[in-house]
Amino acid sequence: MRPVKDLAFAVARFYQLGGIFMNYYMYHEGTNFSRTTGGLFVSTSYDYDAPLDEYGIIRQPKWGHLKDLHNFIKLCEEALIATDPAVTSFHPNVKVVVYKIDNVCAVYINTTNNLTTETFFFLPNKASFR
Repeated sequence: MRPVKDLAFAVARFYQLGGIFMNYYMYHEGTNFSRTTGGLFVSTSYDYDAPLDEYGIIRQPKWGHLKDLHNFIKLCEEALIATDPAVTSFHPNVKVVVYKIDNVCAVYINTTNNLTTETFFFLPNKASFR
């Protein structure tokens, strides 16, 4: 089982690095019947950690994290698909990736060293690092 924060981070990181289509191996849990199961009259359920169970019931917190993340991505879709990102390093441990077109902007801030804490302030037309 993959922790929900790790999954959401990996998806956001994929888009940060220029990914354009996310394919989830198991977003909806399922059940096999007939000849594809483990034996005669045996049904096999699989992926007990999927965001939706085999009946379509939402599993939190995984479903909620991915829903929020994809809502953000949808808001920034125009900038994400129309431009190449501007990449800036304000510090050796902080990488900032900005997708911007007209009034649409997506900013990814990635820290590469989780042993230190950094503070980043992002204001319109001005960014600073402390």
